[in-house]
Formats: sequence, C-alpha cells, structure tokens
Amino acid sequence: MARATGMWAIFKSILLDGMERYIPKTKNMTTLKCSTLQPFNSDIKQLIHKKHRAWTRFMETRSVMQEYKRLRNQVGSEARKIRKLKQDSVANHVKSNHKH
Repeated sequence: MARATGMWAIFKSILLDGMERYIPKTKNMTTLKCSTLQPFNSDIKQLIHKKHRAWTRFMETRSVMQEYKRLRNQVGSEARKIRKLKQDSVANHVKSNHKH
C-alpha cells in the first residue's frame, strides 16, 4: 500500500508539472470586450442598469417590452457615440501623438 501511495505522488507531481509547463494560460476575455466602450460615463452606466431592470420586469410580467426595447436602443446609441468619439479623438491626434 505504501508503494502505491508513493507512485501516486510521483505521478501527480509529473502531471502537475506537465500541466504547468505545457497548458497555456489565457487572458480574461471580458476585459477585451469592455475595452471598446471605454471610458464609460455615469449616464451610460445608469442606462445599462435601467435596461437590465426593464428586462427583469419583462421576464416577470411579460408586459413592458416596449420600455425594454427603448432602453436597449438608447444604450446602443450611446455606445456608438462613445466609440465614434474615441475614434475621432485618435484620428485628430494621429499626427501629434502617433502612439495614441
């Protein structure tokens, strides 16, 4: 029995070492998704919160779909505005700050 325990410890150490060495470590993908909408302002955060709340209310009552759709479209519109402002900022500073 003692021999089996020792062999298990050796096998386990080889396995863990191989996992550490050969399995790649990945980055968190949610940070990559959120980076396109930065910087968030408090207005869009409130809109997103209201949208989530409207969806929850819709799922409970099945009656306020129009409110959810309005908020969904508004959040999308604000996100596009933020993305456009960011792109315009990069385009305007391309000559003076090429790393921006």
